[in-house]
Amino acid sequence: MQEIRITHLMTEKITCVSSGAKLKEVIRLMRQEDCSCLIVTEMNMPIGVITESDLFPILADLLDQPQSPINDASEIMSSPPVVLNLSATLFKALAIARSRTIRHFPVVNAEGEVVGLVTRSALDMAHFNVIESQREIIERAVISRTEELHKANYELKELALEDVLLGIGNRRAMEVDLQHTHETTVRYNRPYSVVLFEVDHFRKYNDTYGKPERDKSLREVTCHLKGLIRHSDRLYRYGDKAFLLLLPETASAQADVLARRIIRSVVVLEIPNCESPFRVLTLSGGIGSEELGMTEKNSWEEVISEAEGGLIQAKQNGRNQIAVGKQEVNAGMTNPGL
Repeated sequence: MQEIRITHLMTEKITCVSSGAKLKEVIRLMRQEDCSCLIVTEMNMPIGVITESDLFPILADLLDQPQSPINDASEIMSSPPVVLNLSATLFKALAIARSRTIRHFPVVNAEGEVVGLVTRSALDMAHFNVIESQREIIERAVISRTEELHKANYELKELALEDVLLGIGNRRAMEVDLQHTHETTVRYNRPYSVVLFEVDHFRKYNDTYGKPERDKSLREVTCHLKGLIRHSDRLYRYGDKAFLLLLPETASAQADVLARRIIRSVVVLEIPNCESPFRVLTLSGGIGSEELGMTEKNSWEEVISEAEGGLIQAKQNGRNQIAVGKQEVNAGMTNPGL
């Protein structure tokens, strides 16, 4: 199946304003151009997005306070914008859109200049059309019993973004999101962190309790983690017994606080694990961060590598704890030994 490029889905009809544009100008322009989204630019580089939903609370305040000063575009825009490169594929765009509840994506060229706009609805429709075309191929292949059936089934699975068992992002979607997050960090000088969690003594747990109980406990831990993180954070299945938590706009110190809280709270779930010295299911974790000016890394793979190193350190120190680099931070539960 040939990859669908963003260039086939975007519109080149875009409306831009400067960051100093006044609210009155923004509203007049949106009405004049009959558009629901403006891109705020400086030197033709996108620095923010203004949508109808950004304007509603501002207009409501102005109605209540007629004498309120008119805001500049920079004060009401969503920033930094989530942008897509011209070379982005439909799959990459969908993976990014899935992790963020936004409807408009500026498209930029290799120089970072805005050249188009693609909407979430356009991505969803394209995805639906691809799925339907693959289903038709499968149905025809079933009748003819040709090799096309196997090829179509494989390509259909390649479109999946979620782990079937846990209902969170899978490894492939995680890699796309990390790549985009790292690029955003470099472009806008914004930090991000990842926390790599692993279920302690999980192989022994699986041998003792069996697959049904293993799957049940993984789902329970997943649901618990999703309830503890922010709306902007993203949780992915990293491996058979591992989770990766992606924390945008989060420095290492902030990630450490959240990770320690998560470690402690999983203990409170009291999921029985007779194979663990803690007698309950626990997590260990490592933190990796990218903070420009402090810990600049060449790629998101280096951030993951740092988190993996922290995870190894946490396990060596007795598990049920978080490690940041070489500095481990206990979860607050006494370690009864390995």
